[in-house]
Amino acid sequence: MPPYLAGREEEQGEIRDLLDGLEAGGSTKSEFVLYGLRGNGKTVLMHWARREAHARKIGTMTFSADEITSPHWLAQHLTIGPRWLKSLRELSAWGLRVKLGDPQVGRITEALARRARRRGLVIAVDEAHTLAVGSGRALHNAIRLSRNRGTRVCQ
Repeated sequence: MPPYLAGREEEQGEIRDLLDGLEAGGSTKSEFVLYGLRGNGKTVLMHWARREAHARKIGTMTFSADEITSPHWLAQHLTIGPRWLKSLRELSAWGLRVKLGDPQVGRITEALARRARRRGLVIAVDEAHTLAVGSGRALHNAIRLSRNRGTRVCQ
């Protein structure tokens, strides 16, 4: 990480404004999208934003688009709780079998709300334009629904 991000003062100011809102207990109504040609420092700026949020004690989660393989994967990694419970898809006991369905946007929304409850949450997705349609739609809809309910989530 370079000690100084030359020419990124405007973007840093906008990110600080979003983080100020989260820190003050407000909800953000927009995403912050970094785009441009390869090698322009988008990922470096994203990591700077994550560190800035962390310094303010705002929750952060960083993913690369390649990691997010499905809405189910997303729900597993956003959900707080024991690892075994997150991956539970089928429950069987005493001959009774219950198949648990794939998580829907509601489960992801609830997980976002839990993670953002105390200090807000910043979600950074590197190379987001390459997200699979179903995963991207699930994440976007969950964030939108979370914000409509007053959850302090910034993407």
